[in-house]
Amino acid sequence: MQTHLEPTRRQSPDASTSSLSANILSLARHHAGPPPPRIRLSIPASARWLALTSVLALAARATAQRPATAPAARDTLIPVAQLREDARIARMALVQSQVGRTWFQSERDFTAGFDALNRALTAPLRRRDFHRRLAPLVAALGHGHVTLERPVPSLRYCTRFLDSTAHYLPYALQIADRHVYITADLSSASPFSPGTELLTVDGVPTAALIDSIEHYLSADGRNTSFKRFQLGTDFRFHEWLDLIYGPRVTRMATVRRTNGATASRVVGFTTPREMMTRHVLRTGRAIDTFPPAVALTMLQPRAALLTVFSFWDGLLPKAQGTFETALTTAFRTIGDSGVTDLVIDVWRNEGGAGNYPPLLYSFVASRPFDFYGRTIVASDSLSWLQYAPDASEDLKAFAVTPQDFIERTADGLWQLKRKPDETSLTAPRTDAYSGRLFVLTDGGSFSAANVFVQGVATAWALGGRPAVFVGKENGGDSEAGKVSGGVQQTLTLPHSGERLTLALTTVVPRLGSVPVALAPVPDVRVLPNGLDIAAGGDPVLERVRVMIDATRQADARATRQRGVSPRR
Repeated sequence: MQTHLEPTRRQSPDASTSSLSANILSLARHHAGPPPPRIRLSIPASARWLALTSVLALAARATAQRPATAPAARDTLIPVAQLREDARIARMALVQSQVGRTWFQSERDFTAGFDALNRALTAPLRRRDFHRRLAPLVAALGHGHVTLERPVPSLRYCTRFLDSTAHYLPYALQIADRHVYITADLSSASPFSPGTELLTVDGVPTAALIDSIEHYLSADGRNTSFKRFQLGTDFRFHEWLDLIYGPRVTRMATVRRTNGATASRVVGFTTPREMMTRHVLRTGRAIDTFPPAVALTMLQPRAALLTVFSFWDGLLPKAQGTFETALTTAFRTIGDSGVTDLVIDVWRNEGGAGNYPPLLYSFVASRPFDFYGRTIVASDSLSWLQYAPDASEDLKAFAVTPQDFIERTADGLWQLKRKPDETSLTAPRTDAYSGRLFVLTDGGSFSAANVFVQGVATAWALGGRPAVFVGKENGGDSEAGKVSGGVQQTLTLPHSGERLTLALTTVVPRLGSVPVALAPVPDVRVLPNGLDIAAGGDPVLERVRVMIDATRQADARATRQRGVSPRR
């Protein structure tokens, strides 16, 4: 079963995501629009004064980036005074409320960047040009959940960054490091086959284009895998090709076919609506169709693949009920089938509800654990809230009486209050899986999925049975081990209409007294190439199959040497 999303229709959070009261859940609503498949991570709390904890996010930026459902204002020139006012508001909001603002950038560099922007604003600018000036300052913060979005009219979730009235490169793309592959040709010309590599656009190597575009994209720390994931999946390559190099109706493209031959042609750019129509005709599915959140497949006897595409309830088939029911059913099958090699696939999983990573981990844990430490906010002031008219009642209450929610700690930080007896310690399932574990990750394994990956890397290592990570670097920070998320709020700059999303809280993931490991580097790094895309294969899963077979053969040899018949 696959799900086709209608991102222009507002949906309510599923009551199964937590047991919180309605006023606490209101803080977890996706204020900037309907929940897409990548959403914020939230943790259950037990009282209203802990409401902010309930939306501890670490998950996908996408809920704060809604598709515009009405035409944006014409891209007319914005007067200098108004540009400077918008820049001032953005700066003020970041200083007041962006937790971890100086984790990856010094205060001096932050100040210098906004001062330079203010000095540069000496003439009126169009909205797209102001966006191009402000976006690098937001990206430089090093927070994947902190984003800047243009007010453009868009059509679907997957094309939410594309102006529905503009023309773009007519290819669906997949980025493998600095290689750009066409997964679907959506042009009006004779299509290039899937797996064709895009080498240059107007003579500029695509690797150089990637380098220039990444400067504008948000990610945790210095992570590049999440940025490259966005370039393909979210059509950000198309968006920034237009913003950096200007709108065009045609460009010259050079490609390398899967047989090694190169070709060049003038490519006619096309509108998002035309791309959506051709995507159905050429792939047989809508452009924004997604697999179910949880699916179990038996790979071979005693080997299973558990795919967790998302921690968002909206992608869970109704027949599966809740996430807990779906996972309980899956692991019951795993146990009944005598599985000794389990593959958990969080490839492209950009996050979701914060209680689901520990829930999933409880099925593979060997000891009680706690993924989350204290929750920190940047300050006790939200003076910018007037620019966020859709803020929840709980967030407004925080702005009026912050002392009801937070307290100063001995180290000078603002911390959400917790009850003295409150604990989030989670016990392993009585029938938890204890065999070999493989985890598949890529740049889209972000936020809540990253919390799960980091937890597995830490806890299994502490238990003396490390999991094997296969694929690409996930979307988390691999240097500082920090991530902001939690309560996210989008404000709209009054003159440009730019939507700035802030991450208001952070929780440093930990297991009791042990800090959770940094985002792990894959033990086995696997990148798809053009031939893999052309064949529709999964080279990452195939590599794991080979590893399972090799491990079993080694086990069988060791068993024979001990004079015991190997289990089949």
